[in-house]
Amino acid sequence: MEFVTIGKVNGLGKITSIPQSGWAEHVAVMPGYGYVGREDGGVYVGNYNYVRIYVVDYILAAGTDGIIGADVKYQAPFVP
Repeated sequence: MEFVTIGKVNGLGKITSIPQSGWAEHVAVMPGYGYVGREDGGVYVGNYNYVRIYVVDYILAAGTDGIIGADVKYQAPFVP
């Protein structure tokens, strides 16, 4: 799966298009930022299934500031 960072957005509904560039296998997630993910659909090269993702906040280890995950909202399939 590949991802692209959309930047700071005000929720999942503000991610409205599929970027043409910037795709990477790994991206850093940040609260308040949106992302689009894509996975090859299989039969034809470039036939992708898309998901839109919004990072709500980090999940912290109890009693520490250690980040152990992220609370996200997502929609799949995403068809703008």
